Amino acid sequence: MKKLPSIWETERMIMREITEADTDFIVKLRSDPDAYKYFLYPHPLQKREHIRWFRDKYLNDDCQSGYIARLKLENCAVGVFYARQTDDCKTEVSYILAPSARGKGLATEAVFGLERLCKACTDVSAFTAQIHVDNLPSLNFINRLGYLPGERFGDFIVYRKEIKKDL
Repeated sequence: MKKLPSIWETERMIMREITEADTDFIVKLRSDPDAYKYFLYPHPLQKREHIRWFRDKYLNDDCQSGYIARLKLENCAVGVFYARQTDDCKTEVSYILAPSARGKGLATEAVFGLERLCKACTDVSAFTAQIHVDNLPSLNFINRLGYLPGERFGDFIVYRKEIKKDL
């Protein structure tokens, strides 16, 4: 997968590719104990850890695209959304939304937009999402989006959504 477009929009948000300048916002979101307890490596993210990941991994990985979601009307950042091609035309989506932005349909809008973008720009045949078994809001969310539970790896279930290409 090549990098996806650096800017795109949904009805209420502008999605802009992450930059190093987004470090403080990303670290704040990922350091919330109510969020990171569901991460693969549950710990508060440190600024230098994120910068090292961004410089060493993200910038050198053409298989992933990350976006800051900003509300158009309020011009404020509300979340971070990622798409990463894993293998065999599968793309993993991941997301984290600011607590103040939850329950407003923004994550649904962003993930559906990310799915549409991937379908238009890549050969994706399925989307996946790894969800912690105790993360009930995310489990309910990913089910509502049409993802089906699959294999379990430790405390995580890999959800999958098959893609039908538009003719």
